[in-house]
Amino acid sequence: DSDLERPAANAMRNLTLTQDDYTAGWVHSQLLNEKGLFTIVRRLESCDSRVRLAMAEAISSLTVAPHTRAGIVEARGVKYLVQLLGSLDIQSRDEALALAAGNALVRLAIGAVAGLGGTPVSFVWKTQSSSKKESVIDDIIQSGALNSLVSMAKAENYGSLRFLSAKLLRVISEECKGNMDRDGTERQLCDAEAVSALGKILCRDITFIRSSVENRMASSDTSDLINDSLSNEFLTSTSGSAENRINEVRHALRGLVNILRPSFSPEEDSNQRALSDTQLRTCLQLFSSGGVKSLLWIASMTQDACSKLEMILCEPSFCHDIQIDSCQALASLCPVILSPNSLSPGIVKWAHHVLSALVNVLKNQNSASITSDNSLAIIPDIYADVLQGLSCLAECEPLKMRIIDEFMPHLLELHRHENRNVSDAVTQVCLALGFNEVDSGAKDAYLLGDKFILARSRLLQAMVRDEIRLLLIELWTTVNEVRENEVRENEEHSYNIDTDSPLFPFLCQDQDTAELREKVRQQYMNLYDYNSVPTSHRVQSVTSLGPKPMKRTMYRSGSYAEEGNSDRLNQQTNDARRTWADTSPDLMENINVHALTELFANGNGASVENFLNCHQFPLNGSKVERDWVLGHRRALLEGRSTYSPFSPCLPVRVNDALRVWFPSALIQDELIPLCGFSPNASFNFRALAMPSGRYFSFRREGQLVTKECENLNQTERVHCVLNFRNSFFAGEFTESLAQALYLCPFIQGLSFSNDVVADENVHALGGSELLPFLARAIPSSVTHLTFDNVLSNDAALSLAHSLKSTYEEGGDEETVGSRTVKGSIHALAITNSPHINEAIFSSLVESIYGISSPLQYLRVLDLSGNFLGDAGSAKVLFIALSSSSSTAIERLDLSRNDIGEGSFVKGVLEECISNEPKLEVLNLSQNNFREGDLVIQLAASLCDVLAKLVSMDLSGNELSDSFLGALGGSLAFNSQLVNLNISNNQFSSSSINSFLSRLHNMSKSNASTQLSFVHLGGNAPSLAPNQEMVLNEILSANRRRHVSTYREQQRNVVPLPLESDSDTNALSSVSDITGSGSKSSEKLPPAEVITVLFSAPLVWRDGDNAYHPIEMLDFKREKSLLWQCFSEASRNIDLSYDNATTDRLQAVMTRGCKYLHFSGHGHPYCLTFEDGSGGIHWFSVDQLKALISGGLEDGKPPFEFVFVSACHSALAGQTFVDCGVPHVVCCQQESQLMDSAALSFTRAFYLALAFGKTLRDSFEIGKHAVASCATVLKPEEEMEKFMLLPQDGNHDVPIFDVEEVREWPRRKKNGTVNSSRSNDSLPTPPQGFLGREADLYHTLNLVLNRRFVNIVGPTGMGRFSLAAALCEYIDDRKSTLLFDCIYFIKSKLKRPVVGKSSPIISLHDELFSLGKVEALSEGADLDEIIKGILVSLKQTKSLLVFDKIETLDGTTNAQDLHFFLGQIFEQTKDVHVLVTSNQSIGLSPLVSVGESVYNLGPLNFRNTVKLFAFHCPHLHSSRKRKELLDELVSHTGMNNRLAEDNEIAERIKSTLGGGIPAKTFAVAYEITAEAFQDLKRVKEDQAAEESQELTSAGEGEENGKDEMTAEESQESTSNGEGQENDKDETTAEDCQQVASNQEGQENGVNETTAEKSEELTTARGDQRNFNIERAGDSD
Repeated sequence: DSDLERPAANAMRNLTLTQDDYTAGWVHSQLLNEKGLFTIVRRLESCDSRVRLAMAEAISSLTVAPHTRAGIVEARGVKYLVQLLGSLDIQSRDEALALAAGNALVRLAIGAVAGLGGTPVSFVWKTQSSSKKESVIDDIIQSGALNSLVSMAKAENYGSLRFLSAKLLRVISEECKGNMDRDGTERQLCDAEAVSALGKILCRDITFIRSSVENRMASSDTSDLINDSLSNEFLTSTSGSAENRINEVRHALRGLVNILRPSFSPEEDSNQRALSDTQLRTCLQLFSSGGVKSLLWIASMTQDACSKLEMILCEPSFCHDIQIDSCQALASLCPVILSPNSLSPGIVKWAHHVLSALVNVLKNQNSASITSDNSLAIIPDIYADVLQGLSCLAECEPLKMRIIDEFMPHLLELHRHENRNVSDAVTQVCLALGFNEVDSGAKDAYLLGDKFILARSRLLQAMVRDEIRLLLIELWTTVNEVRENEVRENEEHSYNIDTDSPLFPFLCQDQDTAELREKVRQQYMNLYDYNSVPTSHRVQSVTSLGPKPMKRTMYRSGSYAEEGNSDRLNQQTNDARRTWADTSPDLMENINVHALTELFANGNGASVENFLNCHQFPLNGSKVERDWVLGHRRALLEGRSTYSPFSPCLPVRVNDALRVWFPSALIQDELIPLCGFSPNASFNFRALAMPSGRYFSFRREGQLVTKECENLNQTERVHCVLNFRNSFFAGEFTESLAQALYLCPFIQGLSFSNDVVADENVHALGGSELLPFLARAIPSSVTHLTFDNVLSNDAALSLAHSLKSTYEEGGDEETVGSRTVKGSIHALAITNSPHINEAIFSSLVESIYGISSPLQYLRVLDLSGNFLGDAGSAKVLFIALSSSSSTAIERLDLSRNDIGEGSFVKGVLEECISNEPKLEVLNLSQNNFREGDLVIQLAASLCDVLAKLVSMDLSGNELSDSFLGALGGSLAFNSQLVNLNISNNQFSSSSINSFLSRLHNMSKSNASTQLSFVHLGGNAPSLAPNQEMVLNEILSANRRRHVSTYREQQRNVVPLPLESDSDTNALSSVSDITGSGSKSSEKLPPAEVITVLFSAPLVWRDGDNAYHPIEMLDFKREKSLLWQCFSEASRNIDLSYDNATTDRLQAVMTRGCKYLHFSGHGHPYCLTFEDGSGGIHWFSVDQLKALISGGLEDGKPPFEFVFVSACHSALAGQTFVDCGVPHVVCCQQESQLMDSAALSFTRAFYLALAFGKTLRDSFEIGKHAVASCATVLKPEEEMEKFMLLPQDGNHDVPIFDVEEVREWPRRKKNGTVNSSRSNDSLPTPPQGFLGREADLYHTLNLVLNRRFVNIVGPTGMGRFSLAAALCEYIDDRKSTLLFDCIYFIKSKLKRPVVGKSSPIISLHDELFSLGKVEALSEGADLDEIIKGILVSLKQTKSLLVFDKIETLDGTTNAQDLHFFLGQIFEQTKDVHVLVTSNQSIGLSPLVSVGESVYNLGPLNFRNTVKLFAFHCPHLHSSRKRKELLDELVSHTGMNNRLAEDNEIAERIKSTLGGGIPAKTFAVAYEITAEAFQDLKRVKEDQAAEESQELTSAGEGEENGKDEMTAEESQESTSNGEGQENDKDETTAEDCQQVASNQEGQENGVNETTAEKSEELTTARGDQRNFNIERAGDSD
């Protein structure tokens, strides 16, 4: 009965709406007991709308309690509510009924998600919360509520229903969070377009709020108000509606976050983790709805803007909450934006906007943490989510550049976050950027930035060669070939010359980076459509190369520029107002982020200096690189260039980059001969451009450069140059740079430059005075030197003196010649230095002239821009043209020297008119010649002394018709000139016509003419179109004829060998200089072999069997130096390396080795050999003599020559002499050598010896090398420490008389070559690895004797470093330690965008790369992979190293690794395993071998200080580092434990990181100047306090002291002196006794008494002292 139904419904509604708790509880109980809820739910189907409304409101009120909610769900109330909501007409909807039903659904859903309750009934509900939750949400979805909710959410205007729909959609979206089966819910939300609806809500609300806030904040004189009516509506609305509007934003944002959150599993394969179609469609909905714009607007707000907005809205945490949600939503978009499966190509264009927003938020949060403003702090897990999104964006190459440029220092600050999830997320970002060193502790932003730029620079240089190849195609290929190449380019998207064409057979094709280059170009085009980039920003012209002040925060040694600059990055963060300056307005429509940010910043829009600003163009900023790459891509897409064919040139941006890499245009033209025909040129170069800054050292950068050079292909013809621009040099820069150059023999060029219009601070700071010493210190592999606007007067004078002293101190002429024959400077450029006075330049010129000059083999000389004047230029030209000059200058640049009328230059040309032509390139541009006799003489000289010129540049000299007429006449008799530059002059149109006529006639009549390029641009008047056409036809015909002639010659002539060509690149063989050919075609005899025995024992043992560490020597540098010497000599001599044990020495003698080089620690009475397991073997001279004598046959000497490279080695050297060795080089008995002196002597000595010089001459050359070395202190004393024994022997004999070889080292029969390191795949220990000798010894013996070893220690303790050092130590001693192979598997952290990270897969990949296993078949399982590995390792003795296996915890990979190790130990016999972890993994119950754990502890006090001193940027030389070590550790010896128990030492050690290497490293680079000075005063302050305490105590006890008599005092003194004398007396007999004791211990006879122990300790005291003293020089 409807009449009864309506009142009953109203009564029920009123009962349920009661506010009395008792009554409400009774009503709820009655309804549950009487099952009234089923009846109420059924009445939702009533025909009476008022009944339905009453029942809906009753159900809504009943949902407040958990037990009634459960009852409603059981009564299928969700279904009826959804049906009720869906049955309402959209246009004429009953709002009250919809609100009631919707609120009921919201409360049911929220209650299901929360699962709360406290009554017995609710207990049942709570225990089944998971299933109930799924049931409620599923009922809402399956009943079709989504479509109704979405339709309500799409309402244009705000209302209660839209707010309700947003809230309910947000609740439903919670099902997507943390649900294993989230895909179904997400798919249904996507199908209903829920994301689009929420995005529109967000867009409308944010636009509404933004406009109101902007109007509220606008000043009275601002007329540009936005949506004023909307603003007034918002500001005058009731507080309740405003609050609901704000809450609607919260609900919409949270719903988007829940739906968009990715559900990647770290263990899934990359293919399985491919983004689903649902994820892509949801993101597309967000983009199309405009929601992304609102997210970006929210995330871009600064903290100041958020505070002001919250103040206006009266919502204290509103901005903070929505900014967190927007960051999570944007982070969730990151995997989709760059997905190759993206449904809309326009999505990717949003990537850089999203990146800007995320970086902005992270910076603001970092600033909040710095200022201790925790009220705005982001929850760490959300912080990690944002960083995860950043790691996805970091996979994109263009965005990598932006992240590093805008966020790198802040990123590494976050790496030290206290929350592990945040620090791990930072690590993932760094790994995506390619910084694997972060795992090893290399967390210095500048070092990592330099590493990235070096790699990116290699890529951009390959792009430059792309455009060079494109230009070569246009210039030198025929019409048919051009068409073929164009077709090939369109089909294959390749920009390379056809490799089958013989025209440029050696042209570098850059195949190794071809795929990456195309990827980068495409990504830039996808991200930044070229048409959307503002015209003013498209191409960076010469202005991009303008002067930049040196604003780098840290010195290039790592030290801080000023004491107050230590907090510069933090200060910039606080002041920063990051904007989207590169955002196109049309992309953001009405949401003008830039304007809003400036408005909130109150006009204080100070921009932050980019992190990469100190690097060189075009990598001095992400925007600069963007414009450069986009311009490059456009040039390739356009195909053929638009440049004048008779005056070819590269684009401005390419020339800008080349000018940075090669400041000398003359050297650049030699390496990249575009205006000439050089078919054998490779056009291959590698420029290592260092960032601008203050360089006090080059140690850290040198390590980067060394690694970069290791990537170079040694077989390719590449010219590698190291650049320094706008930099300052001091401290140990020269020494450390020279050491780096010795380790990088591929570096052939070295350039230093300042901008021509430089910052005046550059010259004020100076620093160029160190550079001249490089002329004596650099290795001979450096053949090109450039000083561009760098040298001061003093520096230039020092350079002249250095060049002169190089040969004045070198002895006779023959000695100097042999010393420099291979290492002479090939090219020298001193440019743009008009401030150097004439007298100093004359001194420099004199260093070139002379038969003994170190520059006598100079081929390229660039003195442009120096204003030498007529006389100075004439002197240089005379040296180049004179027949009496010993130089072989072929290329000369005297441009911009203000020669004027040039009477002196004209006189030189006339004087040398009959001389044999030598010059091939001459540049005399911009010298103000005008009219005069000089220009006529220049034209005439093309027929005589300049007849060999292939390139002549007379541009910019205001030349006129008379010269052009004379030039036309001379060219008729010249057939060598290829390139003629006479641009920017004043030739009349008639004279140009006459000149063109002569060129045409010459081209027709003289078939041998090679003139291919004539530059006439910039002439006044300009060339007419018909003149350009005629000139083009003439030159094109000449080029075609030139190419045809060359190809005809190629068919009939055998091509020259690779080494004989010298068109480009540095010298490749001695024949390039001397002109002598090599005997490469003849079969060479067996090579002479020098055996190098090196000894590096790790510990020595005293009489109590206590182990004491021995500092390791730097054999890597000595090995590289020897390798370079013989590589330069290119003689038939081989090097063989082995470790120094008695067994290996015996084996060397048995093989009949004639030449021995021993390198190791020095001792007055013994040779320090190794015992075969890392310990020291004191090999006495008597034992050495007995061993050698026992191996002699027929009285022959065991060796023809021995070099003992050790201190105190005279006794050992004499022992070899006594055994019959005729030639021995050693050190004086009482002397210790500096490392730099030993290396200088060794290099010069062996180089001379290899070239066939006598032993005596080579010895003298080595001594003079020490005397002239700029890095040796007191060189006169050091050079006299070397000895040549026997002193009365005949040493005037050569040791080597061998042939020159084309390639060194010679290839083996299998086609491989020897290497200075046997296993290049092993990681190297970090720079500054020290103090771990004892740990290395113990782990080595564990690995040798146990099959499973685990190095355990916390993060930062140096586990990886120790494992890497151990592998290197074993690899260098394969003949003794007998491991066939070592496989080092680095850890791979879990990253959501990376494929499989299993160490087993990594091991299989490494074995496959070595050809030891077959490739994995598709779908191969673990058993198959393990089986292949076991088969390959079964018959070998191998060492497997797995680093940081704790990263596998919680994954199936950890279980797989345990199983794999078990299989290894069961099925192989000689495979050993070393792992590093933070705890024991306890494999003993699983396998038949036990786990040997080595607990790695902190460094001791002394080594902590040494490590700090090594890395501290405030210490710029080895002397200062040693001084600090002596200051802080002066009261202890190296092995003394007193320091560990000393209170001062503990304070210092704690300050320096507590002995944990990673912490010490961080402290070293972060310590401020004030803190560093305080550290140095710690001991002084403590000593003062102790002295004061002792004084006070002494005054109090003075009267109570016992009086010591004079006799007692004297007796005490005498006893002390006697003990001291007894302790210090150590004779040769004592040392022999020590050796006997040691030998007895090795035989198992442990008879060492206390007295012998004291003798042993005393005898080895010198060894310890030696280590301490040598450390200061070797670091």
